[in-house]
Formats: sequence, structure tokens, C-alpha cells
Amino acid sequence: MTTRDKILRCIYEDMKIYGYQGLRPDKSILKLGLSKGAMYHYFRDKSEIGYLIVEELVQPEYLALFIPLLSYEGDPVNYIQHHVLSELKHQFDENTLTLGLPVFNLIQEMAPLDEGFRTRLQIILETARDILADGFRRGKENGTIVPEADPVQIALLIQSGISGAFTLGKATRDKNTFFSCLEMTGKTLEIFRNRP
Repeated sequence: MTTRDKILRCIYEDMKIYGYQGLRPDKSILKLGLSKGAMYHYFRDKSEIGYLIVEELVQPEYLALFIPLLSYEGDPVNYIQHHVLSELKHQFDENTLTLGLPVFNLIQEMAPLDEGFRTRLQIILETARDILADGFRRGKENGTIVPEADPVQIALLIQSGISGAFTLGKATRDKNTFFSCLEMTGKTLEIFRNRP
């Protein structure tokens, strides 16, 4: 990992805790034994750091949940239930309910305040939506999804279920609420499954 990447990763870890507005990049990099000058050798300002964190760290992290669906040929409901939602449950730890998921945290914190953040976060959500919708289109073609289903609407349902699980879990600090939201999202998808 390059020095630049180490700096970005270190600042990202602090951003997960303090949010973007509470972030002090110059304090974060002290953990690496670097000075403020070293940070500004690689980055122009805090805004650039924030945008790069979204593009290089937040985006791949979130999209990693969905990208395998691009090559999945089976029932997309099964994939979402047994890979995406199960993976989120599997990744659960004590930080899940306190820190949430960075993509959703940044949407709530920064999208109303900064157009650069908003557009970058919108791209992430639209990319995930398109991957999901494509999977459900293929499901209609292979007969695993009911013909009348709208793939884009299903994709939005999945994203809102995941977002809701993290938001409610974070607000209540209740593991059962988090798991219930994910489980209900998975169960709701059953209505789109084609049963001959």
C-alpha cells in the first residue's frame, strides 16, 4: 500500500467514527507518524480527501455486495437472500449498530450540504440499482422471476431495505431490529419469485 493510500485509509477509519464534518485529517494521520505537510503533499484539501474516500473506498466497499450478481445465472431472489443479506448479517459486529454503513451515513450527513458528495453518492446508489435490476431482468428471462415484476422497483426495494436496516439498527442499537429488517427484506422478495 502506498503512503497516499495509507493516509486515505487512516482518514477513512476516523471518518467512520466522527463523520465527515467531525473529521480532522491532520489529527488522523498522526497515527501514521506523518505531518500535515505530508498529507497536503498528496491531497489539496479536506474536500478532495472526502471525495476520494467516497470514490476509492466507500464505493467499492458497498458495490462489492452486488457485483457478483453480474455473473450469477440463477434465481436473483435466492442470490439476494443467501449472499447479500446473509453477508450483511455475517459481517455484523459491535460496530455495526454504532457506526452504521459509511455510504448511508454520508448520504444523511453530506448529501444535503455538498453537491460533490451528493453526486458521488448518487452514482454509487445508481450503480448498485442497475446491477440489481439487471439481475432481476435476467431472472425474468430465465423464468425465475414473475413476468410482471419491475426490476428497477425491486432494486429500489432491496436498497431501501438495507438502508432501513442500518438506519433503524443504528438508531435503536438493537441487533434484533437490524436482523429483522434484513430478514423481512428477504421475505418480501418472495412475492417476485416465479412458482410454476
